[in-house]
Amino acid sequence: MATQWGRIKAAWLKGGVTYAELAKKYHVSAKTIQNRASKEGWKKEKVAIQEEVGKATHARIVRAKVEELEMLIEANRSMAEALKKLTDQILDDPEILKGGKNDGKMAASITQAIETTARVQRDLHKLPTLDQDQAAKEFRMNKKIQTAKMQLEREKWDAEKKRREQELHGDGGVVWVTEDPEGEDLDG
Repeated sequence: MATQWGRIKAAWLKGGVTYAELAKKYHVSAKTIQNRASKEGWKKEKVAIQEEVGKATHARIVRAKVEELEMLIEANRSMAEALKKLTDQILDDPEILKGGKNDGKMAASITQAIETTARVQRDLHKLPTLDQDQAAKEFRMNKKIQTAKMQLEREKWDAEKKRREQELHGDGGVVWVTEDPEGEDLDG
């Protein structure tokens, strides 16, 4: 049976496996695998692969952050545009502040732009919403309460256990004998 060097090398380059584990799986000595790896430069190849993967991962992360920033910039631009329109309308017709038909659409547009900006910023910085933050605070508080209750129960149990031991053994757990084995009274 021919040794499957391609598979052995691929498994080792992938990582998470030792020469000994490969030797057992492919019925080759660990020393033989180690010698072949050294001769063919598997370690250098593995380092090069890890660097390449690291660069690709970094590039994906950077692209994702750039896309998030572009969304944020667009949301801010949209909000600024809506605010500028509203400001221009107010300057042209101050009576608009008293209320009219189109004011609701403009207000809704501004509100939507502000909400989008806030959502993108929250997502970009991985911040929780107010509801998520409140739920997390409640969870932590409930956990503290449960821990305190458990500690109190433990202390009650220990106190009850100590009380029962004292009842069983008397004060300090020592049993006093006031006569010697020959029947003479030692107390007095």
